[in-house]
Amino acid sequence: MRILEIFLLVGLLLSALNILFIRNAKGCTILPAFSVVFASIGIGAEGYRFVMTPAYILAAALFVFSLVKRFIKARKKHLVLKGFTIVAFFLFYMLSIALPIALPIIDLPEPGGAQLVGTMRLDFTNPARRELLTGSTAAQATAVQVWYPASDTGNGKPALWMDSRKAASLLAQMQGIPDILGQLCLIRTNSYWNAPLSNKTARYPVILFSGGAGMFNGQNTIQMEELASQGYIVFAVSHPYDDFASVYTNGDIIPYRINQFEALIKDSAGAIAEAKQQVTDENSPDFHRALIRNCKLNTENVRIWSDDLIFVADQIIRLNDGSIPSIFKNRLEPENIAIFGHSFGGAAAGQACLADSRFKAFINLDGTPFGDTVDNVIEQPFMIICAAPGPDAKITPDSGYSQEQKDYLIVMVEGSKHVDYTDLRVIIPYAGKAIGLFGTISSERQTEIMNAYIVSFFNRHLKGIPAPMLETVPPHYPEIKIKNIKGI
Repeated sequence: MRILEIFLLVGLLLSALNILFIRNAKGCTILPAFSVVFASIGIGAEGYRFVMTPAYILAAALFVFSLVKRFIKARKKHLVLKGFTIVAFFLFYMLSIALPIALPIIDLPEPGGAQLVGTMRLDFTNPARRELLTGSTAAQATAVQVWYPASDTGNGKPALWMDSRKAASLLAQMQGIPDILGQLCLIRTNSYWNAPLSNKTARYPVILFSGGAGMFNGQNTIQMEELASQGYIVFAVSHPYDDFASVYTNGDIIPYRINQFEALIKDSAGAIAEAKQQVTDENSPDFHRALIRNCKLNTENVRIWSDDLIFVADQIIRLNDGSIPSIFKNRLEPENIAIFGHSFGGAAAGQACLADSRFKAFINLDGTPFGDTVDNVIEQPFMIICAAPGPDAKITPDSGYSQEQKDYLIVMVEGSKHVDYTDLRVIIPYAGKAIGLFGTISSERQTEIMNAYIVSFFNRHLKGIPAPMLETVPPHYPEIKIKNIKGI
């Protein structure tokens, strides 16, 4: 809990104890007044949190009660009413404590690299982006957030994990829950808006990021900041109409399209039915590959996402040569570029490498490889970081790729689940665990493992730095198992 929230809860408890037991006349007015003041200052200075609503209600109720008690002549006490009031207070008070504990505001962990981190938004208009459901093309702006090494904090304004209340509402809407996610807009990151680019290195290798379906391009800010602090420039690409919100430089937001979301779900369900007709063993790699091949609409969508990544790679060349004015002129290495993505974004990363040889490597964070990689060999090296399958599992993390595929690494993390590979593992650890989103691994350990392997992989393939942990699991990572398939 934040400091003013703690003061508010202490004030409420003291107010109740004074009214019920101590009965100090001045305290009956002053303490509830202080509770209201703490609530008001907290909302103004730290931001409103839905989970603190019971505490806000209690503060207002006690303050009103204190005024009534002060200015209206006391009437005969009703024991039943008094008992009901006491029980109601303590129920509300316990709720006021339990909710912020279950949904705390947890700022992102500091990155481990030597560099400060800057961030900015850029928009690039694709003149002919394809529409998934109609097949037509139209001009469409792609929103990109960039993380990069910074020389200093610039204007000193730190970036929040989500800086749009409307975006938080769209996420809640997409998940089918009440509009209670506003506190995501209060989480502080370690990045500074529009900070100056560091001069410690003349040019920087470039990494693109693609998030999961129904998520957004800031969902793995922890990894963006880690990479930027280690000397990379990361361009996180939005995918309009699939992300729950694409946020642009002027504050405009494109929300997800519910009809597109539902069509993709229907496509997956149909693919499962088709695969069952073709392969009898639903736990086999053959069934997994049949399912992917039958996901026609999802395959087309992965191609569109891949095109988004390729389009942004084209814009990176223009940023570097100055065709697009920015701080990145002559500071990027567009010939030294890679991709990573989570879930559907991991599939898009592989699809982009299949389509464009400029990408030198990619990482798939626990993603099913929808698209064309099921029947085509990817030439670039790649790494899959994923939840470890059960000991009797027939479907392996690589079973969705071509059976002829070589030169890749699988890093399997015991105790992890799909959503553990996003920032949500850190920022909603208790509530997410309670509803089964996360595995048994701690958020600190998951973050450490992801950062270590992601940085090591890109260091090897973009900077030429040896990465022995990609060959042999270090003894301090007993929860890791690796499978290394080398090309011939």
